Parts: sequence; structure tokens; C-alpha cells
Amino acid sequence: MTEIGALPLDRPLARARASSSTGSVGHRYSMSLSLLLVSPLLILLGFAFVYPIGRLISQSFFIPHFSLTHYARLINEPVYFRILLHTIEIASIVTFAALLLVIRSLSPWPVCKGDGAPVSQYVS
Repeated sequence: MTEIGALPLDRPLARARASSSTGSVGHRYSMSLSLLLVSPLLILLGFAFVYPIGRLISQSFFIPHFSLTHYARLINEPVYFRILLHTIEIASIVTFAALLLVIRSLSPWPVCKGDGAPVSQYVS
């Protein structure tokens, strides 16, 4: 019986783990097959998100004819302008917090819990 580390290779699961730990890359699909597989998702995203947002933007400019009055009202009305500023403020705070979390997760130092053990010991 051959062993890699402490894994006997006569069991299928141990062989699979041993081969995955050697750094072998999984199966790679061709570019055309990958595009074929992802096309239903792209079509769904197009109909569910892109089309409605495009219609909303076009109607805000062109109903009944080309005009910027809707956007002028957004800036001139104090209530709408205050809501717009609050929305931008909240979006900025959330974006900044998410960036901090991403930067912290990419740092080379391990994040420790209160007892000094790395968090990776608790997450498996």
C-alpha cells in the first residue's frame, strides 16, 4: 500500500484527495463550449435586468418627447434632493466598508479570534 502523507491510496476518496492536493488542474472546457454553457444565464440577465433598466432610462428622457424636466425636478425639489444625497451617502459608506473588508481579507496576516488561534482553525 502506497501512502502520500497519511492517506492510504487504496481508497477512492483518498486517491482523489491526494491527486487534488498535488496541484493538478481540473478539466478545462473549450471557449465555444464555455460560451454555450453560459449563454442561458446571459439571456436571463439581459431580460431580467438590462432590458427593464434600459426602458426606465429611455422613458425618463423621451416621454412624451425628449426632455430633462424629470431630472431638473429631482435637483430643484428639496425633498427629492435630500433623498438623493442620503442615498449617495449610504452607498458610499457601504462601498467603503466592503472595500475595507476585502482589503483586510487579502492581507497576509492571519485574523485571530480572542484566544489567539487563527480563524482558519475554526472554519473548515
